[in-house]
Amino acid sequence: MVSVVRAQQVLFKTKRFNNISWICRRTASTTPTPTTTEAARQVGQKVAADAAAPTKKPIAGAPYKTLSIGVPKETFLNEKRVALTPTVVSALVKKGFTLNVEENAGAGSSFHNEEYQNAGAKIVSRNAAYASNIILKVRQPNNEDISVFQDKSTLISFIYPAQNKPLVEQLAKKKATVFAMDCIPRISRAQVFDALSSMANISGYKAVIEAANSFGRFFTGKITAAGKSPPAKILVIGGGVAGLSAIGTARNMVLI
Repeated sequence: MVSVVRAQQVLFKTKRFNNISWICRRTASTTPTPTTTEAARQVGQKVAADAAAPTKKPIAGAPYKTLSIGVPKETFLNEKRVALTPTVVSALVKKGFTLNVEENAGAGSSFHNEEYQNAGAKIVSRNAAYASNIILKVRQPNNEDISVFQDKSTLISFIYPAQNKPLVEQLAKKKATVFAMDCIPRISRAQVFDALSSMANISGYKAVIEAANSFGRFFTGKITAAGKSPPAKILVIGGGVAGLSAIGTARNMVLI
């Protein structure tokens, strides 16, 4: 048995001063402390039990070199964006993926077929792009896209499932795995996947540029020999990502 030392604070007074004294008393502990030999035996038993326990098999995933990524051309009206740029294609090819890019998929964004080919992608037909294991799109697929969609494929795109319930049902019939980029929460862990905020940031910037193009006079203030013109006044409705981007762009243009 090993004794345990406990401290008790005692306050005492005298006629001449006050003081605080610490008195230690020894009390017998009711819990025995194992000896070194016994402790070593317990550790050995635990190690032996852990070694005998069946190990969990890791979840096997498909290697990158067996997966293909398809980038079809966007068919939504006036949509000029593309899911992957040649720079990103080059990075994915180095990882081992096979990239299937539909012909002229990046033409609206001024990315030519030769740039994708130089990055390591294959320029294929529409059906061949949708035959890939993983489909990357900007806009949600329409009925024509669903008709060439392969069963058990993976789709990464803006989906807006609450507004497109028939689309979700069609994808469910195809047994597709869908990642809705518009449903990713705005948290620090998912910041690198926050495509919605990135697009909203561009929208706010572009809104001010388009407003400047449609304005009837100078957007910013000008001082000339003939006089001066005051800067335009802008009203931004909303303070979200797009609104803050529009305000920042307007301030950079020295607007009110």
